[in-house]
Amino acid sequence: MAIAYSLVFATGQFTEACKDWKQTLIGHKTWSNFKIDFGLAFKQLRESQQTAQGAGFATQNTNHTEIVAEYAAETAKAIENLANAAVQNQVAVQKLTNTNTMITQNLMEANQQSAQALSTIASLQGQGGGYQFGGQGDGRGRGGGRGEGRGGRGTIRTVRVYNNENYCHTHGYDIHDAHTSETCNTPGIGHCHDATLANNRGGSQKNRSLVL
Repeated sequence: MAIAYSLVFATGQFTEACKDWKQTLIGHKTWSNFKIDFGLAFKQLRESQQTAQGAGFATQNTNHTEIVAEYAAETAKAIENLANAAVQNQVAVQKLTNTNTMITQNLMEANQQSAQALSTIASLQGQGGGYQFGGQGDGRGRGGGRGEGRGGRGTIRTVRVYNNENYCHTHGYDIHDAHTSETCNTPGIGHCHDATLANNRGGSQKNRSLVL
């Protein structure tokens, strides 16, 4: 609307009409009323020009008719331009509105997908419990996976793998049923073959804290 008013005002032919338009109530300032008010102003301008010509004033200036015609053409062009501008503006606004609506919908869908993903992750974490790497054993080395019972990657083992009281002076506690200080195949330096669980002879304390 401001563009349309500026175009009409720039012709210099509608000073009073522009003044009246600026003073009118806000509720009256619509596109429909604008065309009516300034269309009427244009009609009155043409009538006054014709009256002046009929009274003989046109003979005082041979260029007067041409100037009036030029102003009239400018006025018509201005009204045509503002009409086109209004249509184009409506189209642009509609496109912008549609784009904003689409972006809003996409954001809502992305947020829903993120919420579902977080919920799934939380559910899997809650179900993970004693599961780490490897199979689904019972945490004591008796299951299908070696990662849990034997303290697989990323875990701290707290439970013995072997349910026995064997001890090796070099390898410590929680060793194979056939493995003792006496039967050790890879004894270390200073290995005591007679070291036992009851008397470890100052041997290795490896895995001593593990529980059965």
